[in-house]
Formats: sequence, structure tokens, C-alpha cells
Amino acid sequence: MHFVCYTDWAQLPASADALFAAGERQSLFLSRLWLEQHVTRLLADARQVRLACVLDGDTVRAILPLAEVQNNAWDALTSLYSGRYTLLLAPEDQEAVLKCLAQGLAAAKLVVLTLDLLDRHDPTTQALQAALEAAGFLCHPRFQHVNWIHPVGGQSFKQYMAGRPGRVRSTIARKGRKLARERKHQIRLYGSEELPEFLTHYHAIHRGSWKSREPLDDHLADMLDALASRGWLRAALLTIDGHAAAAQIWFIAHGRASIFRLVYDEAWREYSPGTLLTAYMMELAIDREGVMELDYLYGNDPYKQEWMSQRCERWILGCALASKPQGVWACLTSAASGWFSDVFSSR
Repeated sequence: MHFVCYTDWAQLPASADALFAAGERQSLFLSRLWLEQHVTRLLADARQVRLACVLDGDTVRAILPLAEVQNNAWDALTSLYSGRYTLLLAPEDQEAVLKCLAQGLAAAKLVVLTLDLLDRHDPTTQALQAALEAAGFLCHPRFQHVNWIHPVGGQSFKQYMAGRPGRVRSTIARKGRKLARERKHQIRLYGSEELPEFLTHYHAIHRGSWKSREPLDDHLADMLDALASRGWLRAALLTIDGHAAAAQIWFIAHGRASIFRLVYDEAWREYSPGTLLTAYMMELAIDREGVMELDYLYGNDPYKQEWMSQRCERWILGCALASKPQGVWACLTSAASGWFSDVFSSR
């Protein structure tokens, strides 16, 4: 069993695909498609990929996808669009694999390791932190953001809606009747070949909404096209009297629906087009797609709490080598930053 850090995706042994397939079933954000075709390309100009692996013969037992930010500082291979991150770990000999990985990282040319979008209660995350600490890293976990989800648990859409607040159900009923009475409207799902047309409408609505410009605007089309190639994309548009009023982008993979983007045009606010389109997409995901989980990905907005039922958290794990002065300083800085954040967020 030995540690290897690859600097190119083409260097990975074929056996790595089994770990990515298992990761993909947990979350599409752990798929090879997402990490290689989206995140790596997005960060190509600023960061160098580092695929930290443990091999047992020709078999890859663990992959920690990383990116070198600057000399001696490595981060999780994530982007602003990512929703989850974790170590990809085979079930066999996990204790020995983790020890090999942590010792390999400690011997590599890095001082600071920062992993974000972690589930702090995930056994793999906890085991990874323990292995890193045993290898000489000082580790400091800190809160990143809230993540609201809803385990569907075999519910029908009707049953799901019965559990939503009365205000939400009333809004859907009232605004739906008002829209049907006063305007011509249509909801359309766009296929992969129609993505350019959908994105034209999406960006037009975005400019008329309350939201700021997409931070990664230039990369959105390529990312969605890649996801559509796997059948994971759901792009929906609500038009009112022929005008684009609301658009949503969802990802559905392996029974999990990730609600990625929701925008509506303020000009049609009286009809609550965003709420009506969300209801349509929820019914699609639950009754037609049979998903087992709904996920709003990030944000503690009140409207997300109304549609979901379970509050989760994503955490950052900052690690620094205690044997190096830069590592000690980095860990102290991280701890101080987390303390100030905790103090001011509680006020």
C-alpha cells in the first residue's frame, strides 16, 4: 500500500472509476464528471490539480481530490457551484488506507490543507480528521453554511405538500387560480439540445430579478451541457403571455434532486411565478422522477425552510502541519478567524 499524488486526470489508474462511481451515488458533486469536467477546467488558470491517492497494487483505495492554490497550500477540489465534498474511500482496510493517505500528505510539499463542504458528522470525515491529526496536522473545523434538505421517504407529492406551511399551500392555490384566470401561461422543460435557448431566457430573467450577476456566468453553459449529457439536468421555464417569467435549474441524479438555481422576473411578482414553478418541479421530482431526497444545497433563506424539513450544515476543516512554523501560524490564524466569526454571527 502506497501514497501517490497525481497531477493530471489522465494519470489515474482505471480502478479509480469504481470510487468515483460510488461517490456519484452519494452526490453528483463527487462524480468524476463534476470534478474533472467542471471544477478542474474552471480552476485551470489559478490552481493545479492534485489527486492524492492510496494504491494497493493497481487498485485505488482512496482519492482526495485537491488543488494547489499556492506554494505549500492545498484546497479541496471544489468550486462556487459545488454542493458537497468528501474523501472517496473504499470499504476495505480503511484504517490502514487513511494512515497511508495522511502520512503521504504530511510528507508532500504542503503546509496547509483546507477542505470545505464537509458533513461534520460523516464517519469518513471524522476518520480523515483523526488520521491527519495522528500524522502531525493541527486541524480546526469551522462552520461554513446551512444546507436544507427533505428526505422524501416514499411520500407522494400530495403527501409532501400536506406537510408544507399553510401559507405556501394557500399561495400556490390562490396565485395559480389568478394566473389561469388572467393570463396565458406555460411551463416547459428544455432538453439538452435546447440549452442555448433556455439560457437566453434564464439570463434575461436573472437581469430582471433581485439577484446579482452569476459569478461564473461564462462557465455555466459548459457545466450544464456536461450534466445534460448524463441525463442529470432539469431546466424549466414558466412563460406568462409569451414572456419568460421564471426559470429553474435542477440536477437529478441517483434519486437526489439538487435545486441549483431559481430566478423570476420582478415584473410578474403578483403571480408568484417562482413559487408556482417550484411546486411544478417538486411534483415532477417526487411523483414522476421518484426521488428520495430534495436538497436546496446552500442558504438559510426562510423560503427554503418552508419547502424543506431537515437542517444540515457544511463545515470547513483547516489543517496545518505542526512541525512547520508556517503551519502553526496558519492554524492559529484559522482558529482566530473562526472565533471572531462565531462571536459576530451570534449577535
